[in-house]
Parts: sequence; structure tokens; C-alpha cells
Amino acid sequence: MNSVNAPTVDFKEQLMQLPSGSRAAAKYLAPYELPPSALIDLARHSRIRLCNRGNQISITGRSGFVHILLEGCVAERNTEGAAVRLWRNRTAFGDSGLLESLFSSNLGSRPKLYGEFLSTGRTLCIRKERLRALALNDASVALLLARIGMERANVVERLYVANRKPTLARVASLLDYLADSHVGLRHRVDSEDGRTVVRPVRNTAIDGPTQLDIADALTLGRATVEKALAQLRKDKALVDFSPGERTNRYYEIADRHLLQQIARGA
Repeated sequence: MNSVNAPTVDFKEQLMQLPSGSRAAAKYLAPYELPPSALIDLARHSRIRLCNRGNQISITGRSGFVHILLEGCVAERNTEGAAVRLWRNRTAFGDSGLLESLFSSNLGSRPKLYGEFLSTGRTLCIRKERLRALALNDASVALLLARIGMERANVVERLYVANRKPTLARVASLLDYLADSHVGLRHRVDSEDGRTVVRPVRNTAIDGPTQLDIADALTLGRATVEKALAQLRKDKALVDFSPGERTNRYYEIADRHLLQQIARGA
């Protein structure tokens, strides 16, 4: 047997020996590019949790679990129910902040927050103590958690920290960030050299947050957000539905490139 191919065969065999729930977890963990041994260990102790709109997960509670959001849109809410932040996939939720809770026992007092699913979604669920043990024994798992934590901090800095960007740019930035939570597929019909050509088009939509959720997350007034959304539809960055078709929780992007230009303040 070719020694170069042996590790791949071993990995596939180990993968097939996992329970079906762990194999599903491995599928979702694959894009994180973990070494095969770390991927198997993490998947073995993880499960996929299916969530419906309205389901809640702990953020600063003592559930003992860490959730990595795989699909869907989650509102991080305070005790009054206001949306503090909105999150898409590749976000981790745990006890009082992922890395601090994993490696420190002295967390101090923190505001009580919880996550609410604004759409259907999936999380990768793993016990915090098990994840701590894996991270302490495997540097690649610790690095994965550090990457997720850094991505979260960058999103907070870019979207939710007060800045001088125009309101329209801030709303566009949030929609552009959330757009990767749900991606659909449609077709465009073009005329090319006298022929009709049908091409698949990646069509992105945000499903879940209300205008009030967006307003609370960006610390803006609801009327201000409504005006910004109307302008984005007028500019053809968002699809402008016919009367009666548009819902308060659904924002379909007509031109992602244009939306990103507006987000940059162009």
C-alpha cells in the first residue's frame, strides 16, 4: 500500500466508525481544516442540534455546553428582550464568553444574555468540560477556538461598536454580514449570441430579524432603520417586493456587490 494514501484510508475508516450524529458533526467541522485526528476527536464528542425559530440557547448562563452556530440567525438578547447583537454561522456561544470560560474559573459578574433563534438553524453542541480537555490536549483545537473568538471580536468592532459611518452604511454592513446565514439558488435567463442561456445565480436572503431587532442591535431608531431599508430597495441593493409580498423578517439581496459598496460608504 502506498504510505502517502494510508492516513486518508485510516481517517475514512475512523469516520465511518463514528455514530451517525458524530459523522454529521464531522461534516460541518470539515471547513475549519482541523488535522484528521483533531477532527475525529471533536466530532466524536459533538452533536448537531436542530433549532426552530424561537428556540433559545445559553450565552452567559451555566448550561455547561458550548454551541457553534452552523446555520441560521441568532439574536443575542438581554433580560429585557432587546437584541444586543445579531449573529450568523461560525459564531460560538457558551458560558460567559467561549475562551474565558474554557480556560479561566474567575469570570466575575457579567450581564445576563441569551440567544434566540430568529430562523430555523443548526448548532454543533459539545460539553464545555470536554471541549476544555480537547483544547488543552490539542493545540489545533485551541487555535480553532481562538480563531472563532477573534472573528467574533472583529464583528463586534466592525458592526456594533459606535462609529461615524452613515446610517445607511451601517444597516448595509449588518445585512451583508448576515447574508451568509442563508443562501438560495435561482436561475437567470440571458441572451447570448442569439441564444437563450439559463445560468444558476447565487441569490442571498436574510431570514429572521425584524426591523426592531436591527434597530436595537445598531442602537438606532426603528423609523431610521425602516428608512434605510427603503433606500436600499430604491437603490436596487435589496429586492423591492410587490405590496403584500414582503415580510418584516425577510430581506432579499438583489445586488451583493452594490450592497457591499454602500456598506463601505461608497
